[in-house]
Order: sequence, then structure tokens, then C-alpha cells
Amino acid sequence: PNGLLTIEAEAFLQCTSLQEVVIPNGVVKIGASAFCTCIELLGIKIPESVVDIGQSAFVYCYSLNAIKLPSKVKRLETNMFYSCVRLQSVILPKNLERIENWAFAGFAMTNIEIPFSVDYIGSCSFRECPELQSVKIPVNVTYIGEGAFMHCPRLKDVRLPKHLEFCIKKAF
Repeated sequence: PNGLLTIEAEAFLQCTSLQEVVIPNGVVKIGASAFCTCIELLGIKIPESVVDIGQSAFVYCYSLNAIKLPSKVKRLETNMFYSCVRLQSVILPKNLERIENWAFAGFAMTNIEIPFSVDYIGSCSFRECPELQSVKIPVNVTYIGEGAFMHCPRLKDVRLPKHLEFCIKKAF
């Protein structure tokens, strides 16, 4: 719809049969838990106009398998993709700065390319990702939170930056 600026918090909460979503250009914000528990959601197209995506926006979207985030999004909020167990392809914005707590916990990817611009990886952000095998932490990252990569049984290849200041207990 013309003039739509925000997908409000919980707008599609528990729409369990929803499979595809195309958000119109001009929308700038997706609210917290907007698509929470849309268990059949396979794909969502988010326009470049979106600059803010709220916490838990896609939590429990079990069928979501791929997503491309707009270039203006600077942070992945808490629980953004928590328990998206089939999520295998994520294109992160090149200007992303922060990955908050539990953002990708429980996802299905084998590797993740974290943009160079990221400086913060929150607690449990990649926890319990059973297929994750490799991760390269960009040089700008100064903080990796507690349990960030905990319980990733296939994780074999981790490359840490020289200037990492804080790698909190049980990060790996």
C-alpha cells in the first residue's frame, strides 16, 4: 500500500500459514516480532528503504531458508533469526556494525560471512548452530560475547582478528 512506512510490532505474529511476503518500497521499519512464529514462511523480500528491523522480527520462522537484508540496516537486533532452523543463506549489509545477542542462534548455515564493518558480536549470537563449520571474525571486531559460538559441534575453522579486546568466557 502507498504510504506504508512501518510494519508494526507483531503485525503478522503467528500467521502460521503465511509463506511469502513482499514488503513494499518506502517501508522504513519492521517492528519487533513482526513475523514471529510464521512457521511456514519460506521467503521475504525486504526493500532497500528499510533501515530498522526490530528484535525477534523473524524468531521461530522455521521454514525461512534465505534472506537478503537491506544495505542501510546497521544492527541485527536480539533474537532476530533465533531458531530459524532452515536458514541457509543470509546476505548481510556491508555496513552492518553490530550483531546482538541470540541473533542467529539455531540457524542451519555451514559458514557465515561477517561484514568487515562489524565491531560487536553479542552473547549467544551464533549459539547452537549445528551445521556451522567456519567463521572469519573481521578485523574491526573488538568484542565477542559469552557463548557467541557455543554448542556449534562442527565448527572447525575460526579466524580471530589481531585487535580483539574482549572474548568473553565460553565464547566458543
